[in-house]
Amino acid sequence: MEKLVRNHPSNIIIISYINEPFSALKQQPGTVWHLDKTDVTVRKLGGREFASRKTGHPLVASFRPFDFSYWYDAPKGYIGYVTKTYLGGEGVARILQTAKMVNPGNPKAHRNVLAVAGELRLGKGSIIISQLEATERISYKPVAAAYFKAIVDAAGARRH
Repeated sequence: MEKLVRNHPSNIIIISYINEPFSALKQQPGTVWHLDKTDVTVRKLGGREFASRKTGHPLVASFRPFDFSYWYDAPKGYIGYVTKTYLGGEGVARILQTAKMVNPGNPKAHRNVLAVAGELRLGKGSIIISQLEATERISYKPVAAAYFKAIVDAAGARRH
C-alpha cells in the first residue's frame, strides 16, 4: 500500500511503501515512532540555519552545497531556521544532516552529526522522514519546492 502523508503547514513529509496502513505522524520533539524493530525519535535541537546535503544520499545529490542554508522566512521578514529538531534511531540513513557541538570550549569538544532528514528501510520499501522546515516555504523558496519534488519523484520512481 502506498501512502503520502504531509502535515501542512508543518515540516514533516513521510512516504511509505509497506504492506500495511500508515497514519499521519506528528513531528513534535519527544515523539517516538515504533517502526518494525526500530524506534525513531524526534529530538529538540537549538535552531539551525543550515543542513548539509553531504551524506551521499541520492535524494539530495543534485543539490548544491549551500542550498539548505540561510533560508529566508517571508512571513517573518528575515532568515529563519531550517530545522529545530532532528531524528534519532538505529538504521536511519541520513539524507540531510547538521551538527551539534558537544562540550564547546573544552579541548575535547567534538561534533555530533545529526539527521535532519532520513530514510528507514522497512519491508519492501522505505519511509522518508524530514524535519527540514520546507513545506511552508514551497511557494517562495525554490530549493524547498525542489526538495519536496525530489521526495515525490523518488516515491514515484520506486513504484515502478
